[in-house]
Amino acid sequence: GDLTAADKAEVRRTMGSKLESLEAEIAAAKSEGKAKRAEKLEATRAQIAALRAAADECSPKPPHQPQETLQELAGLWRQILALRHVEARAKQENKLLSLEQARQVGQLPELEEKVAAVLERECGWYETAKEVGERLAAGKQHALAQQKKAQAQQAARAGANAGWSTVGQPSKQLGAKPKAKGSSVTGGSFALLGDD
Repeated sequence: GDLTAADKAEVRRTMGSKLESLEAEIAAAKSEGKAKRAEKLEATRAQIAALRAAADECSPKPPHQPQETLQELAGLWRQILALRHVEARAKQENKLLSLEQARQVGQLPELEEKVAAVLERECGWYETAKEVGERLAAGKQHALAQQKKAQAQQAARAGANAGWSTVGQPSKQLGAKPKAKGSSVTGGSFALLGDD
């Protein structure tokens, strides 16, 4: 099969330890005068040596990082980070969560289990969960970047909507002076009340 560089190193290490133990068994069989056993062990040693040579000759494949998996992880992490943010904000402001927020925050363990399932699914033959996590950390970083971008956009929208809007007219900012439209009366409709 296809081996990654880490898989290839693990195969070399495993095969090397097996060859060493076979050498010791062959020497023991020869010293005890068991020729047939020594022949069988030498045949096994030749097979393992051939497998090790084949592993040495193969070029390692790049780590498996399908785009769908990265997108799936980014989506899961985006949801997890948003829910953790809601939870932390409520704790910081010393407020209770609304019923909807509590229901959403209650989904955190389920989302974390989904992330663990994706990591387990993507694990190679000799990879540990830690190695897969490091390899797929790009998905988490992407989710963090998207969350920061969304928060910045939301803050910008909140700042832009500080004024008010009238249908068919551009947004007006608080404290802005109205423009005169060709009439000599300034101050809008309140100027007509005559409080001068």
